[in-house]
Amino acid sequence: MRKLVNFVGLDFATIQPYLSLKTCLIYLAVCIFVTLTTRNADIGLSATLMMGMIMMSYPFAIGEKCNLDALYVTLALPRSTVVSGRYLFTALMDLLTAVLGLAAVGLLSLFEPKIRQSLLSPGQGLALSSIFLTFCLLQALQLPAYFKLGYSKARLAGLLPYAVLVLLVALLGNLPAGLTQSLTSLLQTLTRQPLLTALTALLAIGLSWLLSARIALVFYRKREF
Repeated sequence: MRKLVNFVGLDFATIQPYLSLKTCLIYLAVCIFVTLTTRNADIGLSATLMMGMIMMSYPFAIGEKCNLDALYVTLALPRSTVVSGRYLFTALMDLLTAVLGLAAVGLLSLFEPKIRQSLLSPGQGLALSSIFLTFCLLQALQLPAYFKLGYSKARLAGLLPYAVLVLLVALLGNLPAGLTQSLTSLLQTLTRQPLLTALTALLAIGLSWLLSARIALVFYRKREF
């Protein structure tokens, strides 16, 4: 457990030089600009989580640049610890960016009525949970690619989940009327049962990440440094 905690601390330490005050202010400015431009809380939170996904890749980039994976082998650090630590680091980054995103959107809603209306609209909890679930599932697809191919080769592969997401959004916009009505009824049912919906989302995230981490570990064990 101590090795795992130390590894997560090392990941945060390695990205610290790349998260200067200037960089954080730029990220914050982008999120504020997107939220004010669209006047939509969901899009504002999505922009914040997107920044978190970008920062998630930093340890892989730095590790490849500095050949840290070879160092982990020299230090006899179990590869399972590296994979588990990187997933834990990603989860913490997700929670941190989600909290900061909600705080930023909530602050903006005090001054912009349309953002406040979007944030307080019925079913907003379901919408925010769906956004967080979507980004977590995207990461579950991305992380094994980074462990298998390394940062440089996996950058293009990492774009595949976004392509799938865009395709799904396009398909949802062209569904038959009957299927659209069924989905609407399902969403209304989920809205009426927020606790069950939240537990289902957490279960989906947990299972997808466990499977993703298992696949990533298989890939990582086969790599030579």
